[in-house]
Amino acid sequence: MPVKIYKESFVVLNIRMLVLCFFILFRELYESVQFISLFVSVYLLCEIIFVNRLNYTSPNLVFNTSWLLIILFSMFDYSSYYRVLNISTISIISISLFIFNIFCSINLGYINKKSDDIKYNNSNLNAIKLVFIFFVLLNIAIAGYIPLIKLFITGDSGYLDFGMPGLYGLFLAFSNALGILCFYIYMKTNNKRHLYFYLFIFLIFILFMTRQNIFSLAIESFFIYTILKGRIQVVKAMIIVTVAIVFFGFMGSLRSGDITELAGVHQKWQWLPTSFTWIYSYFYFNILNLDNMINYSGAPFYDNSSLSGLIPSFLRGESSQDYISTLEVINFNIASYMYPIYADMGRYWLYSFTAIVAFMTKIYFDRLSKNINFKTLSACSVLYFCALMSFFVNFWTFLPIIFQLVFIPILWGFIRIKERSP
Repeated sequence: MPVKIYKESFVVLNIRMLVLCFFILFRELYESVQFISLFVSVYLLCEIIFVNRLNYTSPNLVFNTSWLLIILFSMFDYSSYYRVLNISTISIISISLFIFNIFCSINLGYINKKSDDIKYNNSNLNAIKLVFIFFVLLNIAIAGYIPLIKLFITGDSGYLDFGMPGLYGLFLAFSNALGILCFYIYMKTNNKRHLYFYLFIFLIFILFMTRQNIFSLAIESFFIYTILKGRIQVVKAMIIVTVAIVFFGFMGSLRSGDITELAGVHQKWQWLPTSFTWIYSYFYFNILNLDNMINYSGAPFYDNSSLSGLIPSFLRGESSQDYISTLEVINFNIASYMYPIYADMGRYWLYSFTAIVAFMTKIYFDRLSKNINFKTLSACSVLYFCALMSFFVNFWTFLPIIFQLVFIPILWGFIRIKERSP
C-alpha cells in the first residue's frame, strides 16, 4: 500500500510540474489575463476533483477551492468595481498556487491507525483549566470591561484595546489549544465535563469578540470530528454550508448595512440574495486590494513586516506600509495571505514562503496518515484552518492562531496523554 501511495504522489507531482511549465510558456505567448485566469481555473478544478477527490479534509482542497472562487469572481462583471486585473497580479497568484500544490503533495486516503484508548492526568488538566480561568479574569481586570457587554451598553466594544498588552495573542493561542484538547478528550471519552469546558471557552471568545479564534476553534473542531467519526454526508454538509451562508449574509447586513450598495452591484444582478453578494465581496475585493498593492503602492518595502505577526505587539517595530491606501473599498479590508508577504519582500519571498508553509503542512499530514493522535491531529487542524482561510488573512504568521502549534505539544506533555493504537 505505501508503494502505491508513493507512485501516485510521484505521478501527480510530475503532472503538476508539467502544468506549471505549460503555464509559464503560455504566459509568455499569450499575455491575456482572461486566458491565464481560465487556464488556472481549469487546473484548480482538476486538482479538486481528480487529485483531492472532493475530500474536504484535505488542506489542498480547501486551499484550491478558496482560490478558485477568487479567480472565478475576478472574471465576473458583477459590480461597478469590476476591472481586468494586471497580468503581473494574476501571474504571481497563479505561480503561488502551483507552488503550494507541488510542495503539499499529500494523500489522505490511507489513514490506518486510530488510538482506541486514552489516558491522561486529570489533576494536571484541571490545573490548566484553572490557569485559563485566571487569565480570563486578569484580562478583564486589566481592561476594566468585557467587549461584548460594553458594546451593548455603550455602542463601542473596545475589543481592539482589550487584554494584556503584548501577551493577549499568546493567551488566545493557549485558549484555542486548550479548547481543542477538551474537545478531543470528549470525543474519546464521552465525558461531558470536557464538552462543557470546551463550550465555556467558546463563550469566552464570543464575549471577548475574538472573531478569528471563534472561527478557528469551530473549524478545527469540525476537522477533528470528521477525522475521528468519519466525513459528514454530502447532503448534510450542503445544508450546513447553506445555513452558514444565509447566517453570514444576515450578520453582515446587521453590521455594515446594505451590502448591495457597498459592493456597487449592477442593477441586473440585484435580484441575487445578499448572502451571495457578501461571499462575492470577500472573494473579490481581496484580489483587487492585492492588485493595488502589487502595482500601485511601491511594494516591496523590505521592512520585515511579513513575520511581525509572530512577535508580541510591544516588541514590534513600525511598518512602513500604507495599508489603507491600497484598499479598493474601505469596508473590505481583506487581502489574503499573499498581501503582507509580497509587500514585505516581493514575489520571490512569496514563492518561498508558500513553499515553506506547504511543505510544513505536508510533513504534519504525512504523520497523520500513519497514526492519529492528539498531537498530530490537533496540529493538522490548525494548518487546515490556515489553508482554508488563506484567501482572508495570513494566519500562518498570526500569533493567536499559529502559536497553537507550540501550546499543543506543551499541553500534551503536561497532562501526560497516552494513547493506545489497536
